[in-house]
Amino acid sequence: MKFEEPKSGEGEAREMQWRAVAESIGGIKDRLGKGIDEEIKPAVIGLKANGFGTTMSCEGHLDWALPWPWVVVESQLAERHLSDRHFNELKGKVKAFRNGEGVMSDAEKQEYEELTDAQIEENEKEFQRLTGFLQEFYKPDTEESHKGVVRLGINKGPWNQSRLQPADVPTKIKPQESQKLWPEQEKEQRLLAYRKEMERFSDFLKQKFFEQSK
Repeated sequence: MKFEEPKSGEGEAREMQWRAVAESIGGIKDRLGKGIDEEIKPAVIGLKANGFGTTMSCEGHLDWALPWPWVVVESQLAERHLSDRHFNELKGKVKAFRNGEGVMSDAEKQEYEELTDAQIEENEKEFQRLTGFLQEFYKPDTEESHKGVVRLGINKGPWNQSRLQPADVPTKIKPQESQKLWPEQEKEQRLLAYRKEMERFSDFLKQKFFEQSK
């Protein structure tokens, strides 16, 4: 799905916004200090540019982790909570309290409940919005272009997280078990096909973003 981006007026502003999002994800690191996988970057950029929050992602691997690409999509509030010191301090206190290793005041309990309830509510909104994006991507009048290709789906997780991934893969499986699902040749072919479909959806997200300037 290729298109020409607008080059003047609002189009130039949108192009600058897109570039800013792309540059911003360059500084994102996981707990091991690794950046976002190259093959999944276009999807992460497209999702963020369209206002979604993303909290985890992977391009898929043939010898470790899951052999298909995925992105955990949440609200921007959930994304902010990841790096919010106060929220994470409360979260740590809750975990210790539930394990019988600490104490929490009633005010802290109430604040944490209010913050998590807000995150769950916002995540539900983003789940519904992402569902709408996928429905548009696979709308009937474009069915011909989707024949013979794998499809993406959404696995709804805790706190209404949306896990964007191929629709035909297990929703709950350990990485080491997922590596044994298919023979090596089939696994490689599937990974290529899954990445290709994620790339097509990334192109769709980019188109949606620039259409807002028309």
